[in-house]
Amino acid sequence: MGRNIRTVLSLAIVLALGLGVFASQAAGKVKRFKTGATIEFSHPDAYRFAGDVTSKKSKCVRNRSVEVRYVTEFDPEERVLGTTTTDDAGHWQIDHSGMLLIADYHAVVEKKKFRKHGKKRVCKRGVSPSVNPADL
Repeated sequence: MGRNIRTVLSLAIVLALGLGVFASQAAGKVKRFKTGATIEFSHPDAYRFAGDVTSKKSKCVRNRSVEVRYVTEFDPEERVLGTTTTDDAGHWQIDHSGMLLIADYHAVVEKKKFRKHGKKRVCKRGVSPSVNPADL
């Protein structure tokens, strides 16, 4: 009878450890949401870059950090023109009063992490298509 109790206890320990590993893996699962970005250029009073951040998850749209970056034909290193934050609807705008280089400009929305009900959530990074003001 002592041997049967040890066998049952051993199986119970193995089962408990297995369930613990399964539960920790399930709790560690991260839900990821796609993020889209648009960019437009205009020049009313200043040079204006504006656009929208899109996602099916509203938390991935509002209050997102957006950078307008550019690359020139002569300098392939990506540079930052300006940074802003989206409004509740995901709209953003950067006005630039200085000189603009002839370059390809695009918006970059960095990855955002948050928790909902203790579970990890990630809004993925988004990059808009490029726009070149010289082409407009």
